[in-house]
Amino acid sequence: MSSLSVKCGNCYHNGISKCEPVELALPDFGKIDSEMSRLEEMEEKAEEAEEAAMAALQAARSKLGRLRKQKKLLKRREKALADRSSQYVEDLSHLEAIEALGQDVEVLENGLMPGSLALDWSAYSPAGLGSDDVAAGVQHGSGPSPGGTVATFVGS
Repeated sequence: MSSLSVKCGNCYHNGISKCEPVELALPDFGKIDSEMSRLEEMEEKAEEAEEAAMAALQAARSKLGRLRKQKKLLKRREKALADRSSQYVEDLSHLEAIEALGQDVEVLENGLMPGSLALDWSAYSPAGLGSDDVAAGVQHGSGPSPGGTVATFVGS
């Protein structure tokens, strides 16, 4: 009710001639307050749970990042080891080829006459064949032999 008017707005709109204020009971705010407190507690618990979930998510993402990085480094290490081992295999095959060549050179050097660069062809002919065997039926020039001379037996 206004201090300038004798009637309140409701009485004026409803056409009531005499406005008599009625004592209204105050609403019970206790239930509303207790419900508000309960909701605030639930909200705090939900926020705490959200913070814990966010922290767990962040920890899981960090762990995932570390695991991916370790996996990447391990793959890089594996590739480096594979590259090195293939290089070792290549080097080993080169060394074997050099060793075989060295053995060939040694065989050739053993065929040289001492103090000379001329080959001693007797080292490359079958054992037991001498100049008498040539007269007895060995012909030269019909096929390859280890020393480059071709020898074939004609009769026996």
